[in-house]
Amino acid sequence: MAKKVFLGVGHGGSDPGAVKYIKEADVNLNMALACRDYLQANGVTVKMSRTVDENDPLTEEIRECNAFSPDLAVDIHNNAGGGDGFEAYHYHKGGTSKTLAQNIEAEVKAIGQNSRGLKTRLNSSGSDYYGFIRCIKAPSIICEGVFVDNAADAAQADTLEEQRTFGIAYAKGILKTLGIADSGAGNSNAGSGNTNADSGAIDKNDTVTFTGGAVYISSTAAKATKVVNKTSTCKVTAINTKGTHPYHCISQDGKGVYGWVDKANVRK
Repeated sequence: MAKKVFLGVGHGGSDPGAVKYIKEADVNLNMALACRDYLQANGVTVKMSRTVDENDPLTEEIRECNAFSPDLAVDIHNNAGGGDGFEAYHYHKGGTSKTLAQNIEAEVKAIGQNSRGLKTRLNSSGSDYYGFIRCIKAPSIICEGVFVDNAADAAQADTLEEQRTFGIAYAKGILKTLGIADSGAGNSNAGSGNTNADSGAIDKNDTVTFTGGAVYISSTAAKATKVVNKTSTCKVTAINTKGTHPYHCISQDGKGVYGWVDKANVRK
């Protein structure tokens, strides 16, 4: 039977999370999507608390996770407070939760991010402070990738490619904890190829309109997350169908926002 993993995606919708050099809610989602894709490519069944920018209260995350009954659960966040580096919170009595945190930390350090360490936090009754750890039945942890209010630290996750790199590092740590050999099947990066194979109705050089609400992609100038209204039209400059974001779009004058976009969010 396939192993199951639940990915909590911090914040979203009316709650942007921490915001300064990057917007936490958007970065959390991009990291989680890359983590999901990598795990699925290695045979893991994955459920995410959200896959778009929408309200995602913790109580609902906990309910969905326990109903899914996963082998492991990881809540993906990014930090604030002027610090520097990755950190993870795990169950205060250790066990598989701590092992999971250790394995993910090792993979994050391997991509060049420093670590502030693995931590626990208790409430006044001596239980785990964070609901994602205290209330979820599966071994669970909370990951904090970078500090969004530290320019140098945020710069390690201010592009989609870098955010995907973090997500893949999390996935590799999860696979190790599950005892699943990494096949490398999830290593294709949505930003690395320009193939038109199996591209559906949209082709390279087509003009597309964003649908289904705002789409968040990166600014060429500031490398920060911006909002592209659903009325915006852009040109498709490249296609890679191996990822969940197959269409690379750029403003028609070539000077505006760009990024890899989910196929569900664009139409001709």
